[in-house]
Amino acid sequence: MMAPHEPATVESLRRRNPEAATRRAGVRVIISATFLGIGGIRTHLVLLCQLLRRHGIGVTVFATDVRWDAETMTGLEKTGVKFQLPPQWIRASRKLSALYCGLTWPWLVPGRAAAVYCISPGYSHLLMHRLKPAQALSINHEIVEPPDPQSADGKRAGKCAARLDASVANSHKVARLMKGYWPEKPIQARGRGGPRRGGGAVAGDLSGAVGGTEAPGSTGAALGGNHEASGLDGGEFGNPGL
Repeated sequence: MMAPHEPATVESLRRRNPEAATRRAGVRVIISATFLGIGGIRTHLVLLCQLLRRHGIGVTVFATDVRWDAETMTGLEKTGVKFQLPPQWIRASRKLSALYCGLTWPWLVPGRAAAVYCISPGYSHLLMHRLKPAQALSINHEIVEPPDPQSADGKRAGKCAARLDASVANSHKVARLMKGYWPEKPIQARGRGGPRRGGGAVAGDLSGAVGGTEAPGSTGAALGGNHEASGLDGGEFGNPGL
């Protein structure tokens, strides 16, 4: 048993649940982020990557462009997070960047990926959904109120929610709206804390989805997973700037 205040590390996780840690070895989560912007997106994804790595889960981030500072990128790479991005000179053109990703990503998708986590609407999520391994679950995370999928502004978000395997909403209100648009899709509200329970709670879902542990009411459990309580909960987490 872990000491009461022992930090959750890969080693402490193995001691607490060696079977789950063994199942996770070598398994990865794909984060499909379209454009790695600043503000709340960066805050959320940095926390999510750190929590997944702390629990021994590999992380590969696919994006078409990035505005993060070098210190943030280097810090995550030191923990084992991998980034798949077009070269900087290609990222100057959106069309070239999209072409580069379309040509290279089929060769870069991890074969043992167990989940594809998609945040912020973008057509690159649809490409990643097509390229993902057959066993991987693609998850659409709606961090704000979704626009009407019939509107011009809502086309990308609507296509992501309609085609990906499942969606996570940051409040019960948003989940009800999304369920009205896509009644056939598994859609879960993210925790009791509503819209201010972000990275830690999502990490719990992804941790369970890759063969660890998960709360019965979470996304993976709703989709047929056989998981227990994860203990991966980051507490209050806002999405400033979104």
